[in-house]
Amino acid sequence: MAGAIFLLFGGLTSAGAVGAPHYPSSRGVGTGPSPNPILRLGQTIDYPDVNLILDPPPDGLEPVVDAEDALATASTHSNFGGGTSVQPMFALLTSDPLGYKEAPVWVIAFEGVCVPVIGAAADPTAQCAGTTWNSLVDSTTGEWIAAFSDGT
Repeated sequence: MAGAIFLLFGGLTSAGAVGAPHYPSSRGVGTGPSPNPILRLGQTIDYPDVNLILDPPPDGLEPVVDAEDALATASTHSNFGGGTSVQPMFALLTSDPLGYKEAPVWVIAFEGVCVPVIGAAADPTAQCAGTTWNSLVDSTTGEWIAAFSDGT
């Protein structure tokens, strides 16, 4: 697999911003693999190539938007179809290029998908840049924030 990282942001209006691709699925939300039990992020995850840091949410902080609604939003913007599992995880977005600070988010991981190679790949024969696509949804408003693959 290529080690490329892709980051797409929603809600950007400035020139040069990348819009969210829509990948229609042959199945509707809820008819594919069921989400695994909901998790809270247990340790900090740093994605330095895309300037993203996710931290565990503080004790007592709960999402306003439930995981099912976040999954529906993420699927609208980031569903590659197929996949082996979908995992919603509640986390705190503490650093990102859009300036979100201490924002509670749902990280929806679509696993077992083929994230398409965009641009030059480290391995020119690679058909997939990764097999996990992560979509971030604001757990307070339900708005889609961004999506990325870390090449895994």
